[in-house]
Amino acid sequence: MPERIDYWGIPHTWGSPDIYVYSILGLASLIMLIRFYFYARLWWRVGRPAKRWDRLDIRLGRLIKYAIIQIKVLWERYPGIMHIGLAWGFFAFFMGTALATIDSHFIKILRGDIFLFFKLVLDLFTVLFFVGAGMAAYRRYIQRPSRLTLRSGFTYSLVMIVIIVFGGLLTESFRLAGEQPAWAWWSPAGWIIA
Repeated sequence: MPERIDYWGIPHTWGSPDIYVYSILGLASLIMLIRFYFYARLWWRVGRPAKRWDRLDIRLGRLIKYAIIQIKVLWERYPGIMHIGLAWGFFAFFMGTALATIDSHFIKILRGDIFLFFKLVLDLFTVLFFVGAGMAAYRRYIQRPSRLTLRSGFTYSLVMIVIIVFGGLLTESFRLAGEQPAWAWWSPAGWIIA
């Protein structure tokens, strides 16, 4: 039966991989919180006080409309498709990671047809992400519109997220090449690379 394998390829002689994963995750979270704290201090100094907890329904609607769906960016075709590829790809990866964590630590849900659909959706979003990343690189280095911020931090972020996603795709393709399961084509991007 097709199912998700935790920590494929990591020898059990290394001990529990959970220790390494959660240690690195904890350190990364601590660094992120410290950096957020320093930015937030600046925001508190510069910003003016305002009620932020009133009209939660409107605020939540705007969060979905502008941050998740990214309606403002969609008015322009090229930046809209680019941002959809990058942002929705990461939303899908976040949901995939959450489902994989639930499957690994709480209840096995990624088995059989559900697992195959899970793999297909994540691979399709991987392709969508790479389309968005390629468009972002083209826009940043070839088109170079005047209103675009060209600070090196944006380049660093783009390179890092591409490396992260490509690393996941390579890991999947190594697993598919090593195991050669009958259902490998349900992961089309990984299958092609494998």
